Amino acid sequence: MFVARSVESEQVDENCRTFSRDELSESDSGVMRRLWGSKEASSCLLQDLQSEIETHRDVYASLNGTGRKLLSSLASQDDAVMLQRRLDEMNQRWHHLKAKSMAIRNRLESNTEHWNALLLSLRELIEWVIRKDTELTGLGPVCGDVAALQKQQDDHRGFRRQLEDKRPVVENNLLSGRQYIANEPPLSDTSDSEAGRELDGDSRGYRSAEEQARELTRSIRREVNKLSEQWNALIERSDAWKRKLDDTANRNDNTQQFPAMLMRSVTRVAINPVPGE
Repeated sequence: MFVARSVESEQVDENCRTFSRDELSESDSGVMRRLWGSKEASSCLLQDLQSEIETHRDVYASLNGTGRKLLSSLASQDDAVMLQRRLDEMNQRWHHLKAKSMAIRNRLESNTEHWNALLLSLRELIEWVIRKDTELTGLGPVCGDVAALQKQQDDHRGFRRQLEDKRPVVENNLLSGRQYIANEPPLSDTSDSEAGRELDGDSRGYRSAEEQARELTRSIRREVNKLSEQWNALIERSDAWKRKLDDTANRNDNTQQFPAMLMRSVTRVAINPVPGE
């Protein structure tokens, strides 16, 4: 009976050691390689890790249960100490792997919150640019009256100051969006309409973390492109409006100066008549 218990103890001890060394360590090291090998933790990494945990769960439960039962029946103190050590080591690695899964989940959720906030900021900036574009349209048309034209120039200077105040915010958001896109794998050439159909279909059921991340990337790319185009167009319109106001003001100045110039020319002729006339 003692020999049988000893053999069983050795077998359980070896199984625990093999499970901890080969299965859990391999999962742990694989996770670390993939986690630090990319700038952003991929959502599929979490799925793979959870799959690994589920795969090993039954083996872990069986080894842990068998080991606990065997501990109470071992006559050899040395065997009991050795088996307890193996069980503790296996439990430590198992809980470490589960804790790592939770840490990655928290990291992914934190990243998702951050990038969703960026997406919201991009959309708010697009709305702001649209409002400013409408406001710029309302500054026209160019007035011929000198006083009214001066007011238009003053209004545009105030308008342009608002654009320059907003420029750092726009450029920082565009930079963050482009950095996010650069760190993500390229998407297939899916049109917005096709993406919309995919989203409608997924909204009726479960959408995996990978699908949500792909949709977030698509949305950020779309909003970055839209904001960049509309912001550049607004700046160009503002520049063109300033040139138009300045040209009109210069023409008005020339028109106002022409009578005085003509009078000076007439006066010079009167004072210094041309000989022979």
